[in-house]
Amino acid sequence: DADRASLFLFSLFASTSISALVAQQNMPGPEILRFTVVWLLCFAPFVFLGYGIATPEKLQGFLVSLQRYIFPLYRKRMVHHEAGHFLMAHLLGFPIRDYQANAVKNAVEFYPMRDEDRGREKASLMGFDSKNRNR
Repeated sequence: DADRASLFLFSLFASTSISALVAQQNMPGPEILRFTVVWLLCFAPFVFLGYGIATPEKLQGFLVSLQRYIFPLYRKRMVHHEAGHFLMAHLLGFPIRDYQANAVKNAVEFYPMRDEDRGREKASLMGFDSKNRNR
């Protein structure tokens, strides 16, 4: 995740710096307009950095969504990976609460073993509460 964010930050820095230079040299209009555009382009990486510090979960979600959109093979690999979690949990008998193919984190969500509704029943079927049955 840190590699993804740092690569995006470097790409943003490089592209906005080049865009600022091109805008400064080629943009017609008054000097104040060119100054404003160049200033906004130069400080765009700092806005990204501040957003990443303030809300890292949202930034991670944005970057993963962007990566899935740009690279279809990454999306396919991610779906297969999460399907593997789902299959193994099903084969092992873990109670599955929810599954989302497009989730950024925790695409397979399990019931906790101490859940009153399903967790205790599944835990007893799997033999995890053998201490309580022997009493």
